[in-house]
Amino acid sequence: MEKIAALILAAGPSSRLGRPKQLVEVDGQSLIERALDAASGAGYEPVLIVIGANHRQIVARIQKSGAEIVRNVDWKQGLGSSIRAGIERLLKSDPETSAVLLMVCDQPLVRAQQLRRLIDSRHRIAKPIVCSCYAGTVGVPAIFGREFFGELMQLGEHGAKQLLLSRPDQSAQITLPEAELDIDEEADLERLDSCY
Repeated sequence: MEKIAALILAAGPSSRLGRPKQLVEVDGQSLIERALDAASGAGYEPVLIVIGANHRQIVARIQKSGAEIVRNVDWKQGLGSSIRAGIERLLKSDPETSAVLLMVCDQPLVRAQQLRRLIDSRHRIAKPIVCSCYAGTVGVPAIFGREFFGELMQLGEHGAKQLLLSRPDQSAQITLPEAELDIDEEADLERLDSCY
């Protein structure tokens, strides 16, 4: 059976929200814990969480989760630095991993069921990239085969979106409307409340 790791990107400062969004509670659970539960519940292993800003508060919340915590000291350089830190750790700690799921902690409607769909699509369609399609574009959560680890470690501040857009022939897309809602400001939390 193929081994697919999960890399949860949670290093940002949440500047627009004004407080660490990783710790925002939804149904009695923080966003970072929801993301962890979704990844592990979908069967991804190992699960790594990349943290940076507000790292002490976040570690206090997840240190007993069983996930591997990766501290990105370069978090101010953007998403690419967190992806690089996570892939570097993954290659050291679990060199047999054949693919990685990139996900963020601020898409609270993305649960294990949606993340399992990505794995199912990877096995059924046999493309090296499986990404989510929502709001007229592609994005995370997305699975990248090992052959893309080198390129993932070279990404700039904007993360993997350009890589996804530049490889349509090598990627399968699944419609994932749940990924459209991401928490960046208070208005997004109000939108989330209306979903329940």
